Amino acid sequence: MNRCKRILYRFGFGSSELFSHGLLFPRRRESSRIRHLFGFRIKSGMTILTINLALLMISCGETHMSLEEATGGEAASLIAQMDPKEKEEVVTNELFEAVLDNKPEEEIDKILSDTNISVTSVNKRGDTSFGVAIQFKRKEKALLLVEKLQCEDLSHQNNKGESYLYLASREGYVELIHRIADKCYENDMLDFSDYEFSDVDPETLNGEIAIHVALNGAVAEALDYEYTRGTLEYSWFVFHKGNDREESFLHKAVQDNRVNTVEWAVRTYCDESEWEQSESSWKQIPASIWNYISGGFQTYIYNVAQLVNYQDVENNTALHLAAQSLNTKIIRILSDCRWMDYLIENKNGNIALQVFLESLDDKLKNHSQEIKDTFVFLIHREIYFKEWVTNISDTVDHQNKNDDSSLHISARLADPFFYNYLKKLSNVNLRNKEGRTPEEIFDSTRSKIKNL
Repeated sequence: MNRCKRILYRFGFGSSELFSHGLLFPRRRESSRIRHLFGFRIKSGMTILTINLALLMISCGETHMSLEEATGGEAASLIAQMDPKEKEEVVTNELFEAVLDNKPEEEIDKILSDTNISVTSVNKRGDTSFGVAIQFKRKEKALLLVEKLQCEDLSHQNNKGESYLYLASREGYVELIHRIADKCYENDMLDFSDYEFSDVDPETLNGEIAIHVALNGAVAEALDYEYTRGTLEYSWFVFHKGNDREESFLHKAVQDNRVNTVEWAVRTYCDESEWEQSESSWKQIPASIWNYISGGFQTYIYNVAQLVNYQDVENNTALHLAAQSLNTKIIRILSDCRWMDYLIENKNGNIALQVFLESLDDKLKNHSQEIKDTFVFLIHREIYFKEWVTNISDTVDHQNKNDDSSLHISARLADPFFYNYLKKLSNVNLRNKEGRTPEEIFDSTRSKIKNL
């Protein structure tokens, strides 16, 4: 018996029991069993629970019914699940209703031809039916509706300033991104007069463009391709743009834990060029000169250093944010970029290592091995690429605006591992603004723990 069947039968659900167990309108005595399986309480009428159970049974081969048959024909309806306020804001006319209810193309065409409803009509949120199709994950309907729009329609923004391209990037619809571009792209390479890709990627109200919400690396790659294809004067700075908090797309990807997007950025902007991968030093000399002449130098300086080290309004880099959230995976991904500057200070004067230490639970006596390994990694990574221009004391002895070094911060932690490791590498005589050395703070912390 396969896994999904075991799940059903474990809770006593078979094909003949879908309705006999009251899954559409569950009786009180079945509620606890269903709640245990799905983790939420039962609502009356057509619920998301019903749809999930039907999907599970169909995928298990437990029923030959279609999803609509299994759920009374209402499974595709998102409208039935909306609260009155959301419905009023989203569903303005028959076209919106047809899109949300996944009606066939013929029915949508009939609405557009037989009524005065336009494909560009908007709801109370400023969204067209095309925008609604993207946001409510009606991908096939979105691909249908984009063909009914003209290039000049594709720069539309809703009440939040979100464009179609922005919405498609957030949902991860790579095919739709290319279709939006294709609607405007001039095949005549000598005539771009009517098209600039940035026209379909206007800023939102908080200053973001599509790359800020790119769901994954495939989306980021598609946007990069289309900006290259459809821009009069390609700028290396197109993805360096900050929002109203000066956050780059890398900042946002780290905040949202979009690991694949971060991986794409590091892979795209930080990979070594062919001449740098050459094992022969004499081959590198002419190749490096050519690389400089051909614009490689500009690529590295602007595309890499400024992107990975871009600072927001709090002067945090993407690495600061990863350290703040103790995101060990993203810290290691970002650190694969040899252009990363580990000594950049945020508004508090903290470098990434200090932010990492300040984010640890100071009452926890024994942190995970993963946290400890990442701490050691951060200490030594700065000199991994730059051992000829820096040494480890630049990192461990850096003092923030309170004159605290990393050793001062680690001395306040209940877990002695961090202090003991740093002590071997640091200047133990540094004093902070309170006039205290790390050892004095450490002894005080040990005393408090002992008393507790």
